[in-house]
Amino acid sequence: MAPHDMGSARGGETKRYNSRSVPMPTPHPSSPWRRRAPALALLALLLPGMPWAAGEAPDREEEPVKSEHVEQVEVPARRGGDPEAPVGMASTVVDPEKEPVLSDGVAGLAATVAGVAKNGQGGLFQSISIRGAARQRILQMVDSVRITGDRRAGAAVSFLDPLLIGSLDVLRGPASAAYGPGALGGVLEVLPRHFQGPVFTGGFSGEGNTTILRAAGGNENFSVGVARREADNGETATGATRNSAFRQWSAVVSGRWGIGPRQYRFTWVPSLAEDIGKPNTDFPDRTTIYPEERHQLMRFVAAGDGGWEGSAWLHAQSLDTRVTESDSARASITQESVDFGSRWRQENAVGDGVSLRWGVETFHRRNVDATERLEPAGGGTPLDQRTLNDAATDEFNLFMSAGGKRERIRWETGGRFTWLQQRNEGAADVNHAAGSGFAGVVVPLTARLSFKGHAGSGWRYATLSERFFSGTTGRGSVLGNPDLDPERSFALEAGLQWLGRHVLISGSLFRTRISDFIERVEIAPDLLTFVNLTSGTLVGVETEGNWHGQTGWHAFWGGQIVEGRDKDDQALADVSPDELFAGVGRDRQRWGFDTRLTWRAKKNDPASSEKAIGSATLLAASAFFRPAPAWRLELRAVNLLDEAYFPAADAKAQEAPGRTFGIFLTWSGG
Repeated sequence: MAPHDMGSARGGETKRYNSRSVPMPTPHPSSPWRRRAPALALLALLLPGMPWAAGEAPDREEEPVKSEHVEQVEVPARRGGDPEAPVGMASTVVDPEKEPVLSDGVAGLAATVAGVAKNGQGGLFQSISIRGAARQRILQMVDSVRITGDRRAGAAVSFLDPLLIGSLDVLRGPASAAYGPGALGGVLEVLPRHFQGPVFTGGFSGEGNTTILRAAGGNENFSVGVARREADNGETATGATRNSAFRQWSAVVSGRWGIGPRQYRFTWVPSLAEDIGKPNTDFPDRTTIYPEERHQLMRFVAAGDGGWEGSAWLHAQSLDTRVTESDSARASITQESVDFGSRWRQENAVGDGVSLRWGVETFHRRNVDATERLEPAGGGTPLDQRTLNDAATDEFNLFMSAGGKRERIRWETGGRFTWLQQRNEGAADVNHAAGSGFAGVVVPLTARLSFKGHAGSGWRYATLSERFFSGTTGRGSVLGNPDLDPERSFALEAGLQWLGRHVLISGSLFRTRISDFIERVEIAPDLLTFVNLTSGTLVGVETEGNWHGQTGWHAFWGGQIVEGRDKDDQALADVSPDELFAGVGRDRQRWGFDTRLTWRAKKNDPASSEKAIGSATLLAASAFFRPAPAWRLELRAVNLLDEAYFPAADAKAQEAPGRTFGIFLTWSGG
């Protein structure tokens, strides 16, 4: 992820920064942590690191190893930590092309990372939870562009097809100082793929009879990729219909070139989706369909000698929602907005091994409108209203960070100051100003073992919808609250990572304190509003690891335990159940296979907006064969045990799809 530069690992961007780490608090005698001691001990013994996962490799004088140079010690690069992440912060980079699971979109890919789980009600707009933080508390980005959304479930980057994604970056923990407001609990960034040759893919998945097509091509300087995906309604393992149909077209156009000492890069991502179903327990008595979703995202970046970089971006989007009741009453809502912004960053060496980065960033929302038409049952007179009227946000940021290396110890610290204003026609303007900061360190303990620590703060202000929108949503009617205070968080993290010749093992303990949770509460049947409800603490341990043999064999394992309690010792919403996973596979030149077994614990202490859910054992597998160098045939399967389970504890979440098989055929030229 590169919030502040062109990133060398991104095919055209230079460096940027990232952050995260923490020590574990002593549990209260009555805390559920005591009941989880056996599982916690198992994770502590495994302390596995990111097979494909996270973190930062130790520095060694005799054999320098960094996460971007993992190949030097023959650890597979299926996944790795983001080398541009803030020092000491847990991060994972996922390549969708190398994943052994049949992904149901960006959320499905992200949920294969330790500490990340599906959240909410599912469908194309599936949301995620990162270490117990979810919805608007997770900052989502496409190519360093902040993605906003007026749905309570949070923004979604699902408008870009997984086959057009180059990598998926997951940062776990508050990162507002590096990425801006909204990174209260973590960051999910999608980086579009830059194709360097012709590629054609056709695929089919049994879940909703999904058809998948991709055509792409390009070279070092220019790339075009187009994908189409269409699905009918699916089924759960018990045969219930899931309102999950959709049609989607998306594309990525990118270019990069240099003129003299300067480099330039642009990205264009258009997307159109139609008739998107929302699967939940209200269906079919209350059916929510999104007839149309549109996105136009453009970004231009320039960088030159002297360590400077400038960028500008534009993101126009619209979403139509239609909610039909069992008595044929209907509500139709149209939401649209135009977001744009800019960033300028300067980086300079200021001493022996020390660099200083500083800059300014702006973020703006304009023409944020929401109109609603209510059509009563029996054909009465429709009622039209404008629930967001030319709403807007203006945000200005100043940021600075310094980092370096001294006697093999790497460190980084930084901060950001943000001022913003929100407004809506007929309402008083709202102004906020806040600061955030971070500090991280990586200390080699031996030639292969290193300690990493991180402390960071995050915050997010109420969205325009939470503050001003009053109308119908997929969950019922909502009244906005213009008096909401910002949410704030502070996290500590501590971890160890061991990097051997064929094994990568890491684990982290973390503690995050969140104040002034903005929660949706029911004030009457199917009538909701937003309030600063409570404060709470999230504590947990996560671990991942992988092993890579010399004949193509590999294995991975990991898991997490997260506990969230509010100030009254009640359960916090969005905290995922405990989970352990492991897998084994083999990669050869012409064939290969992967398996993944996941055990997810039950959740029997749900928050007020959730329900208790049972445990689940999930098995996924994939295999590929190359009949010729240019051709690749792949078979994938998920939920092979046909487990009937809920993917999340949301009160309206429906059971997940049953056993699903998929087949893909890809031709790559050049």
